Amino acid sequence: MLILSERFLQLASVSLWASLAVYVARFKAGTPRLAYFGGLLAKAGWVALSVSLLVRSLVQGHLPITTFFESLTTLVWVALTIYLYLDWKWRWPVLSAFFLLLASGGLAYALFLPQEVRALPPVLQVVPPVIRALPPKLQSGWLLLHVTFNFFSYGAFTLSFLIGIQYLWQDYQLKHKKFTIWYDRLPSLDRLDFLNARMINWGFPLLTLGIITGSIWARYAWGTYWDWNAKESWSLFTWLIFAFALYFRDIRKWRGRKAVLFTVIGFLAVLFNYFGINFLFRHPHFFIRGS
Repeated sequence: MLILSERFLQLASVSLWASLAVYVARFKAGTPRLAYFGGLLAKAGWVALSVSLLVRSLVQGHLPITTFFESLTTLVWVALTIYLYLDWKWRWPVLSAFFLLLASGGLAYALFLPQEVRALPPVLQVVPPVIRALPPKLQSGWLLLHVTFNFFSYGAFTLSFLIGIQYLWQDYQLKHKKFTIWYDRLPSLDRLDFLNARMINWGFPLLTLGIITGSIWARYAWGTYWDWNAKESWSLFTWLIFAFALYFRDIRKWRGRKAVLFTVIGFLAVLFNYFGINFLFRHPHFFIRGS
């Protein structure tokens, strides 16, 4: 069964790379219809990745979140889900090309990671009352809520980052009068600024809930809500960056380049929190305190 999961993961990776190639060809050829086929390939990749994660969940008896490989593929799935919603709502081919490059690279990297099955340690099986009614295989405890909120916030921040990069690129072209083939394909600066803010407005409450549920889970598992380890401290730092970003947008009425730069910095903090902390400390976040 795990072989089946791996094959669908490979199929998802191929589909996303093919979708990216179609979107790039769409800009070179100037054929809008190519975007339709690119969208179909991206949806096929989402279906294949969904099947891969579902099969893996059924085989090991819990959600695929216990190893870095599982965490990364699940995160790509979440970001891909949010992207497909935005693509359905706004039909934005340039965002598709940027996002698919990131998602395809993430899955390609995941394929080279160890894919061993790991059982949930007892400390991760603390079950909150709100999900005790779920089937046993889905009862991953407070971890289920914590990871769900965090991953969807990371997905929103990923899109905010990509939109922010497009804003900065568009702004650079306008200021320096250096227009590329992409200039006419990008939305206006006002539109990009609005969408960047929208993604932050989605991601920040989810990150807040992720930190809160993670603290509650820690209290059940280790007897303390917070102990200032590297992962928790950096999560708080990341939360503060986005809190300030919202403050300056909503209270100080910042718009444009300064506000967008804040969200780009916030996403870099997310990346370090997700990748850097685990690599520096050489162990998963779940086992930082021991069990």
